[in-house]
Amino acid sequence: MKTMKLLSRIPILLTAVAVFSFTSCKKDNDELSNSTDSELAVYRSASQDFEQSEDLGNNIDLLSDEAARGHFGPGHNQGMLSPCATVTHDTISVPHILTIDFGPVNCQGIDGKWRRGMIVISYSGHYFDPGSTRSLSFQNFYVNDNHIEGTRTVTNNGLNSNGNMNWNIDVINFKITKPSGVWHERNSSRIRTIISGSGTPTPWDDVYLISGTSNGTNSNGHSITATITNDLRKEMACHWIVSGTVEITPSNRPTKILDFGSGACDNQATITINGVTHIITLH
Repeated sequence: MKTMKLLSRIPILLTAVAVFSFTSCKKDNDELSNSTDSELAVYRSASQDFEQSEDLGNNIDLLSDEAARGHFGPGHNQGMLSPCATVTHDTISVPHILTIDFGPVNCQGIDGKWRRGMIVISYSGHYFDPGSTRSLSFQNFYVNDNHIEGTRTVTNNGLNSNGNMNWNIDVINFKITKPSGVWHERNSSRIRTIISGSGTPTPWDDVYLISGTSNGTNSNGHSITATITNDLRKEMACHWIVSGTVEITPSNRPTKILDFGSGACDNQATITINGVTHIITLH
């Protein structure tokens, strides 16, 4: 059991970033190229909102993992935490508290992003301990002047009927407010199951299946829901999700189906709307 990986698996929650990273396709190959500009804007805005949420969520999880293991700064694998970040780890209180304080003024990380404020992680037990929980919250936290609010929780469910360990991943009111005042918010509920790699100390051979749903809204009044219809397969050695399908539905608009393929590690996927399928390139 990987007790050394205190928070090393949290980053997967972000791996769902790929689910909504399809907005880079060209307009002439867009599933709504024959629709009105306003309809197209709604689809693209909703997709971009979810993409930013997943990207920032993943980034936050990586920071938390790095801080928990004490591996930060130049010379480490992740090296995202800036030298001015102060990490405080209270292992006496229950639940334990891990705090990452970037200070009140923007501080640039090794990854080039500017941050200020605090990330607070409350946890009980190691990531691979059945019944362990952890919750991430924020105090005046900003990334590149985007204000981040909400909570992220992870609960270890133990072994399922197939003998594989799985976790509930819940994102509650994860809100991002841009410097302009425009905001978007989402909630999601996932089950993440590890099917390979749990017996080794490295995370890079781990393989996960992800299921669940999400929904969100933004300051323009647009909303969107997403349901994973075939489990997403995330291989940590690959940047993208390698297989699985998702149904994505903006409010009062047709549902589109995002398909990540049959298992190849590449940045190609397909999007289908009203029976028409288009090849897209993921970020």
